[in-house]
Amino acid sequence: MLQTLLRTFPLTCYGSVHGAASGSISSMDKQDASAKKLDALIQDRLGETIKSVEPIEDGVNSLTLKISCMSGRTLLSKIYINRPGDSTDRLGTEFRALEFLWENDIRNVPEPLVSDAGSNTGVYSFIEGKKLKPGEVAEAEVDNAAAFVNELHGLRNAPGADGLPHAKESCFTLAAYLKVMDERLKRLRGLDAKDEAEKALSDFLTGRFMPKYDRACERLRSGAQEAGIGLEAELPANERILSQSDFGFQNILERSDGGLSFIDFEYFGWDDPAKLISDFYLEPAVPVPANLRLRFLEALSPFDDRSGELRVRLGLVYPVLALKWCLIMLNVFLHNPMMYNTKDLLARLERADARLKALREEFEAGIFPLDKE
Repeated sequence: MLQTLLRTFPLTCYGSVHGAASGSISSMDKQDASAKKLDALIQDRLGETIKSVEPIEDGVNSLTLKISCMSGRTLLSKIYINRPGDSTDRLGTEFRALEFLWENDIRNVPEPLVSDAGSNTGVYSFIEGKKLKPGEVAEAEVDNAAAFVNELHGLRNAPGADGLPHAKESCFTLAAYLKVMDERLKRLRGLDAKDEAEKALSDFLTGRFMPKYDRACERLRSGAQEAGIGLEAELPANERILSQSDFGFQNILERSDGGLSFIDFEYFGWDDPAKLISDFYLEPAVPVPANLRLRFLEALSPFDDRSGELRVRLGLVYPVLALKWCLIMLNVFLHNPMMYNTKDLLARLERADARLKALREEFEAGIFPLDKE
């Protein structure tokens, strides 16, 4: 059963996990071996026998499985994908993050149970819940999300906290925000533009995206100069926060009791609170209503912002991060080309273009607007 399920996982992805050629017999053999390995992991490490397996999410970073055991216990397993050129240790980062949180009595996250680097697999407790849909985020959800951020901030001096890594694409200087953007743009603009989708991407970046990005960069530089903040001035360690890096309702489950649980810690680590707040506002799948953004900011009780420095930094980086989310939506162009056809890529580009066009309205509705064009 598990072997059959893994064979439905795109071979282009699975081969990248194990280093086998896509679709090769070797890759299929390794799928069978991985299925047996997962069976053995759960049997040997947890004393459980698998009864049934249900795929929850066939994403670009992992295959996530809901595992029902003969005992009645339910587990969650993630098989992580490591791509050439991407050194992110998603398994190690997520498992250690959850260990740290559980060691400090944070229970609204999955419990880490088994980590096996050989098969790039993690096994966790399964949390029953649902992801919120656009329009379902209200005051209670925003307050609960802020309470979790406050809990994370309260762990900044906990044993082991100083040994945690920097979050994925963490930024501790204003210049770092621009560097991250420039690196993303370089990867996208470095594509050959040899087919319809890549040519359309090139036209979008050159004709529509770059003018807005250039204005956002200039706004950041001039605003920093006006505020007396050097572009290379580093955020002090005591002003940083532990973060999922992509904190937002796309990584939050609502339980049946109305509480929230937080999932996906593959990029967890230290980051700038201005980035966490901006990402929370801007994540496009389940956006935070504009009228609740200030409520979230004011609910972050651990941050003493009497000087207004956090809000100043928010105002500087928010437009850049808003544009970054347009680029994140275009990550599909950088994945294995066998995973997406031209129609899929053009549809994603259309969504990013629509997002770009909507940004001015979002800025005007939010608390950190850009100048009108």
